[in-house]
Amino acid sequence: MKQGLLLCAIMLYGTLPMGVQADMLWVPDNYSTISLACEEAVAGDTVAVLAGNYEESAHVKPGVSVIGMVPDSTAIRVESSDPYGPFILLPGTEPVLIKNMKIVGGPNSAFANNNPNTTIERCLITAGEFYSYLGLLWESITFSSCFIGFSAGFGNLFYLLNPVTVYMQDCVIMGDPFSNWWAIPAGSQFEIENNTIHARIGFEFDSPPTTEFTLRFTNNIIEEVFCSDTQPDVLEWRYNDIFGFGGLPDCGDRIGNFSADPLLCDPDGPEADNRLEPESPCLAAGENGEDVGARLGICWDPAGVEDELASVLPPRLWAYPNVIGRAGCTLELTRQSVTLPPAVGVFDVLGRRCATLRLSPRAGATFTARWPGTDDQGRKLPGGVYWLRPTGRTDVSTRVLIVK
Repeated sequence: MKQGLLLCAIMLYGTLPMGVQADMLWVPDNYSTISLACEEAVAGDTVAVLAGNYEESAHVKPGVSVIGMVPDSTAIRVESSDPYGPFILLPGTEPVLIKNMKIVGGPNSAFANNNPNTTIERCLITAGEFYSYLGLLWESITFSSCFIGFSAGFGNLFYLLNPVTVYMQDCVIMGDPFSNWWAIPAGSQFEIENNTIHARIGFEFDSPPTTEFTLRFTNNIIEEVFCSDTQPDVLEWRYNDIFGFGGLPDCGDRIGNFSADPLLCDPDGPEADNRLEPESPCLAAGENGEDVGARLGICWDPAGVEDELASVLPPRLWAYPNVIGRAGCTLELTRQSVTLPPAVGVFDVLGRRCATLRLSPRAGATFTARWPGTDDQGRKLPGGVYWLRPTGRTDVSTRVLIVK
């Protein structure tokens, strides 16, 4: 049996702080457009968008979330004459979340950001035409678990109007995203972590060139790197799999990089599956033992799973949720392969690794660990469903039990 079965799940409870009341503003049920709902929304509200194609430009206030309620089926776009894009994030500091949306930019940007606490999460973003860009940034921004398609020849992923910090994590990026033809304000910072980048990364700058900024690539799968004569003042490559033409970079600070076929499940298929195969060299090859590339999970061969589950596991061990308190639970791992260090990965419902538990031997081939309901940095995870997946050889049956 493939040991990657999701044998049990954990449900953590989460509650709103006392006194907080958040409204759901439904589009198009209660508001005909996203823009109208955003105008009505106040900090703490969620604009809940049902499936459909929306042609408009929405101004999002600080503290407001815009979430597509049917992921991958909720699209927003603007006319080609609009210079700012479908989403304009208004000035302020209360966190803004844009999630589960298809964001289609025109010849200019897909969004304009004026809020330093903006997060774009699990969105499919396409933009770019000749000499174009993806985002217009006055303030810092975070991208998490997004698919970004950028096709602008001689363009730039972002147009920066102030020194900002750009975080990109767990994204799949297509196109030509890191060729910088516009001036980058001194002091800007790019943190590119755990992404799968099907693109060529190069460096080109305006004349005179702007180099006083930071660009760090950590735990990424990258198809190709081109180093030109002019580089950022701080350029770091750490634990990246750079597997395509040209080999490893000869620029910047370099540590832990390697060049190997990442063994993606089916990146060129109709569904563009960029998860890692169980034998991928990118598993646990990153900084601090993390996986390299976008943390989308692993594709396992399900052949024979149902029969073996039915014949081997009692019903109480099937993949039903186990509700626990926020204090966490104790895990027990049995029949672990002795040739691999025992560990259990904790994943959220999108397949992203939240924590890795290193188990300690107890008796025989049994290992135990205490999971306090936190990530690897000790931060409490929000309420939700989390899946447990043991590591080990694919020919060894492994079980994870929640010990009450």
